[in-house]
Amino acid sequence: MRNVLLTYSCPTAGQPVAALASQQTGPGLPCATLGASLLADCTVAIAMRGMRGPFHRWLLRLVCLSLVACGGTSVRETPPGASAAATVPAAAATVQRMPVYVIRRGWHVDIGIAVTDVQPQLEPVAAAFPDSSYLLFGFGERGYLLHGGVGHLMAALFPGAALVMVTSVHAEQPENVFGQDSVARFALTPQQMSDLQTYIRHTFAATEGVVVPVASASGPATGASYYESVQRYSALHTCNTWAAEVLQSAQLPVTSSGVEFSWQLWHQVQHLESLGAATSSP
Repeated sequence: MRNVLLTYSCPTAGQPVAALASQQTGPGLPCATLGASLLADCTVAIAMRGMRGPFHRWLLRLVCLSLVACGGTSVRETPPGASAAATVPAAAATVQRMPVYVIRRGWHVDIGIAVTDVQPQLEPVAAAFPDSSYLLFGFGERGYLLHGGVGHLMAALFPGAALVMVTSVHAEQPENVFGQDSVARFALTPQQMSDLQTYIRHTFAATEGVVVPVASASGPATGASYYESVQRYSALHTCNTWAAEVLQSAQLPVTSSGVEFSWQLWHQVQHLESLGAATSSP
């Protein structure tokens, strides 16, 4: 029996996981196929005794999956004057339409709504962000979002409590913050937007009709507010599964089945864009 120490040092922004996996854990490991970037400034060290071969690789895959516990990256706006024009084709408008934003933030996907398009379902949440232009809604494992750490990271593999994460954006366009390549927008009818916001609202826990905020957090995400959720988080129901379900609620042709990683949902989003379902920036 021997001790094997696997170390994951999250790279600086933009360094691919493939390079990290090659440097830290050797070639051919599952993480090298993900093609995404990890969050910066974090290290996960997992000591395993006597683990090798297929089981070793299986556990490593689960550890990689737990990293989608949805610690969003911090929000940094592009300096004034930066271009945010989208190149996706404009959707045909036969009725009034409102954009919903799908935003890829590393291993995590958020759903964004302009504050001017917030409907009664989410007005109690929006009231807490009076100066916002957009609200981004996400989902994550409760313990990891609040406290971070390896223990909570591993716990995210199993069904447990979750939080709704709300990020306030003050920029004129989400593309100014996250970059054009990480933002897709789709034009929804009023009914679709209502259904989408209803689904998001039903994810929040409420006491006597009032959403339940979490006072403070020291976890990996910055610039976000947290609220208790009625849904559960697990390795098979991640932040990205939830985001796909939100889009499904608006009758967009995506599936949440088998979606755990952000790239699995993002492929579907890009396919919708290629079909002309997206709308461009004003």
